[in-house]
Amino acid sequence: MKKRITAVLTLLLIVSICLSLCSCNVFRTMRENAQKASMIPIAETPDDEEAVALLQAIVSDSAEIADEMKETVSYDAGNPEIYSGDQEAGLLDAAAKQLRSMIMESKPGRTETSLSADDLRLLNKLDAKDALDISVDRNYGTEKVTDEKGNYMADENGEVITERYISDNILHLTVSYFNTNVIDSKTKEDGSVEEITECLPSDSATIENVFGEPADKEAVLSAFDAVSDYIKVNDYSIVYTNCRIVADLNLDENIVSFVRFEKHMDVTAQAVCLGKMADYGEITVSFPLTKNIEYSFSYPAAE
Repeated sequence: MKKRITAVLTLLLIVSICLSLCSCNVFRTMRENAQKASMIPIAETPDDEEAVALLQAIVSDSAEIADEMKETVSYDAGNPEIYSGDQEAGLLDAAAKQLRSMIMESKPGRTETSLSADDLRLLNKLDAKDALDISVDRNYGTEKVTDEKGNYMADENGEVITERYISDNILHLTVSYFNTNVIDSKTKEDGSVEEITECLPSDSATIENVFGEPADKEAVLSAFDAVSDYIKVNDYSIVYTNCRIVADLNLDENIVSFVRFEKHMDVTAQAVCLGKMADYGEITVSFPLTKNIEYSFSYPAAE
């Protein structure tokens, strides 16, 4: 009996030792992986001009090695405001609300096209010389600060001190063709101060050169297709606002995942009311319109 108990205990001890060794190996592997991850060489963040030049070079190289490239063009019309004559408050009755709803539901459209390297027309115009602002951002992580003994360090309030570090080699680039100017401020109920800004866009010629055709006529007019029985658009104007180019660059592999041209516009249309709305006469309809042209890249899987 004693021999059987001894054998069982011995077996349990052996199993325990094996599990302990396995556990040690698992945690050792985890630590090693963590150390390797923290030792990944991080590329330096280029300055603004260098980042745009890098984007141009990487896009050219990416087009050669990508197994698929797509151009997606989409429009999005925002909430319209409708005014009659000099009424600053607008038409706030049921008819105007119905028009707003119908214009909002009208989708100007979305197209997707497969491309070859020769089709990347807008990407050939990537240039920082006319940009009003360029920003380069990275992905950051946080880690707790330790002393020489490996103990966490705390501040005067007893909070553990953390520091930021760049976690990968993905570069987020934004090339803006607008800037902002603070024109006023107001104090909110919670005591915080909110700045009121105005958009200072590039001139129309620059926007048209970088972002394509000068007026997105079809998209503007299609926004009124759903209300063609009620209003007829006689004329419209487009004011460019916060237009920009955004892109993600992989500095490890020297490839780009996407480049998006964002063209934001304020549309103001002069129209005449028809049918049930005829009594309103001439009206003004204004709404924001956004056009996005995105170039996406996919690459062969690494062997």
